Amino acid sequence: MQEKFNAKNRPPNLKEIIKGQDITQHYLDETNKKFKIYRYNNTIYAVRCDEQTSQPIDFVKMWNSHKGEKNRITEQEAYLGAGVFGKVYKKTEDKAVKFSNIDKNYRDHEEVKKNLDILNTKFLLKENKIEEFFVLGLWNIKKRNKDSDNKDDVFFYMPQIKKSPTNSLTEKTHRLMFDKSIWALKKLNELGYAHPDLANDCEHDSSQNIIETAEGMRFIDIDDGFKSKDGTNDVVIKDQWLYAYNNNYPPNNLTPDKWRSDIQEWYKNNPGKSLSDDPSTLLNFYNKKCFHYLNAL
Repeated sequence: MQEKFNAKNRPPNLKEIIKGQDITQHYLDETNKKFKIYRYNNTIYAVRCDEQTSQPIDFVKMWNSHKGEKNRITEQEAYLGAGVFGKVYKKTEDKAVKFSNIDKNYRDHEEVKKNLDILNTKFLLKENKIEEFFVLGLWNIKKRNKDSDNKDDVFFYMPQIKKSPTNSLTEKTHRLMFDKSIWALKKLNELGYAHPDLANDCEHDSSQNIIETAEGMRFIDIDDGFKSKDGTNDVVIKDQWLYAYNNNYPPNNLTPDKWRSDIQEWYKNNPGKSLSDDPSTLLNFYNKKCFHYLNAL
């Protein structure tokens, strides 16, 4: 029986959360020993466990979930947008759902691994105090039916992000929020990860995946988890924050081709090196107004 949570203005603690409904099998398979998923007080939490003793260690909040909500989403319900893996719909006031549009055989093989990757990174973000900037969810595998041709039988659930109205913030406030989000992205890059579809090199720009909310900027469309270093993409991962920053705030109204050409020329002359690892060159470029650099840095 799920324990009622009545304390006002206080988030639940770990002992309370693990008394909730265990719904791990909705997201992970029996081989997983590291994470448990619980529904407690209309909220979904991921709990990290000791893999040797199975004892819970800590937790992260995933999204709010209202008991009794409809199981299926129709085209008549609020359409929020589309990403790499499908269309996004409003499920409740706090929760969004994405229908999968990828090949079923691929999905059956990969979705649990994706969830494990997402959870590992979610806890890493929490440890580094940048969790709030990245909108992460999980693939729900409960409705998987291998004999079905319906590609909508596996959903990606995530928090619903409420975009601020256009021009609702002053330029100064917007810039401050943006700087904070890029600082978080830089920290992510330093940890060896990058957003999968934001600025995959200095010529790529998918800035639509940065959403302005009342609480600050949020990075979205991370259903496949983050990119990680593999020995071939280390420079791009380290410098992604720099590309994303200048895609949105090019220096002195320079055209993208101009600031990008300066970076590309440096890369050409310094193969295998990242600008993030060369602060003196970054400062030199900044002083020459070749590109913008975070004020906080």
